Amino acid sequence: KLRMRYRNGYHYAEVIEDDLIYGGEKVSPSEFTFKVTNTSRNAWRDIEVMRPNDSQWRVADILRRAE
Repeated sequence: KLRMRYRNGYHYAEVIEDDLIYGGEKVSPSEFTFKVTNTSRNAWRDIEVMRPNDSQWRVADILRRAE
């Protein structure tokens, strides 16, 4: 699962098979952040990820650097 905090709350997306789904639509991580904020953002820094075996949310950029 993915989430992004914006203004007063969180917005969630999920990976189904190989697709990222937000609001019932297939999107890229960049499109997810744009649909939430209506501005261009760095998705690596704005999105948090919860993988199936994780116990807490992690910033996507930190996961990317660890791999």
